[in-house]
Amino acid sequence: MNKNLASTIPLSFSKLTSLRRLRLFSNSLEGPWNKGILQNMTDLMDLVLHGNNFNITLPYEIGDVKSLRSLSLAGNKFHGDIPKVYGELHRLETLELQNNELTGEIPPELFLPNLRVLSLENN
Repeated sequence: MNKNLASTIPLSFSKLTSLRRLRLFSNSLEGPWNKGILQNMTDLMDLVLHGNNFNITLPYEIGDVKSLRSLSLAGNKFHGDIPKVYGELHRLETLELQNNELTGEIPPELFLPNLRVLSLENN
């Protein structure tokens, strides 16, 4: 397992407007989350950040990326509640939030019609 990329996700990633897949798993990325990173990624379908060192609440901004089909934030130290805005990701098929430090109720908004995989274990 390589942990070569460290620090936060740079705001300059917001310039990748045609990006469809962003896979930064198994690194040493951490917070704070730079708001605006994803705002121009209107075609982003796959966001994979598992196996990093994020020790923050789940970013609300992810709920604004309506094109997402797969979201993997597993194996970090995300804590707090799952944002209800994630329930607006109507194209989402895979949601992996396992192995974090999440608390609270599972929002009923998460029970999306296209969801095929929902992993919430070990929180």
